[in-house]
Amino acid sequence: MNAAAGRVPCGHCGAKVAIPAGHSRAKIRCEACGYYADVPPELRSAEAAPPPDDLPVITPAPPAEDTPRPRNRSAEPPPVERSPRKTKKPTAKARPNPDPADPRPQFEMSDDAPRGPNLLEGTQDEDDDKPYAVPGDGTKACPECNCRVPLDATMCVHCGVDFQSRRKPKKAFQPIDQAWEPRMSLQTRLKILAGLQVVNLLLMLLISNAGSFAGGVLSLLFQGGLQAFLLGSYEKLLVKRTAKGQATLTVQWRIAFVPVAPIKVDWKKSHAIGPIATYTPGLVEWFTFIYLLFLFVLPGVLFYFYVIHPVRFQIVLCDNYGSTDQVIFRTTSQEQADEVCSVTSTATGLQYRPVM
Repeated sequence: MNAAAGRVPCGHCGAKVAIPAGHSRAKIRCEACGYYADVPPELRSAEAAPPPDDLPVITPAPPAEDTPRPRNRSAEPPPVERSPRKTKKPTAKARPNPDPADPRPQFEMSDDAPRGPNLLEGTQDEDDDKPYAVPGDGTKACPECNCRVPLDATMCVHCGVDFQSRRKPKKAFQPIDQAWEPRMSLQTRLKILAGLQVVNLLLMLLISNAGSFAGGVLSLLFQGGLQAFLLGSYEKLLVKRTAKGQATLTVQWRIAFVPVAPIKVDWKKSHAIGPIATYTPGLVEWFTFIYLLFLFVLPGVLFYFYVIHPVRFQIVLCDNYGSTDQVIFRTTSQEQADEVCSVTSTATGLQYRPVM
């Protein structure tokens, strides 16, 4: 057994812990309580104790030879396609400095080397009176919409603001004032009514000569009133736009040539305007056909083939999904329908859709 170099008290239980010879560590374990006690420097050994001679010597085994194993082709992962390598852009090449006193390297830019932004008008010389040249693309930002415009521009082509006054010019609209009537104008209808009244007067005279003056007068009043109702009941569309761009659509009805209170169309809730082709005549057309057919057979037949049978067009206002909001005009002429839609679209800004 090795002789003890000294003893130190345990800080936990107070027992004396013997320090063996050759102990070089700063702490030693107490055999009584298991805590570690501090070893003063004068009791430590400068040289560590030699290892015991009875330790077994372990000789490492030689590495085993790797035997090749058969490769399983089915278990191998598929080959990975690699993207081609990116070629580096040519950079500036250093060239020898002709001036040995200047330690800075000299570079020569190749034609394919990336260059910086273009310089605006100006110089980099400090001695002249010209302004410095700064990088840029020859444009400036609009203070209103932040779009790029040329440096010498006086107004923005995107939002229309003037760079000096910082205001947008007032847009002037071309005034529009047009009206359309279906098939015939008011003057033509009045002329036809006057001609029919002459015929009615002749019929009244014939009936009066037959011995019934009251019957002739009643026939004149009945025929004249019915003819006035059939000829003078129609609608009229008026489209107006002021110089400030305010557009109004008005539908004016006449019943037996008597004007009714105009109706303003609320077109701002709609999205588009367009004609719809239909073969369904109105109530006035059917009454006129029945009247002419029973009174005069030939005019009734002609009225059917020239008025009721042809296709007619309804000018309608549509919403975003193409559904009809309201009908504002009716006509039998496709040219008139296209004209009404085109002018109304220009005046109001509604989208014009062709025949639906």
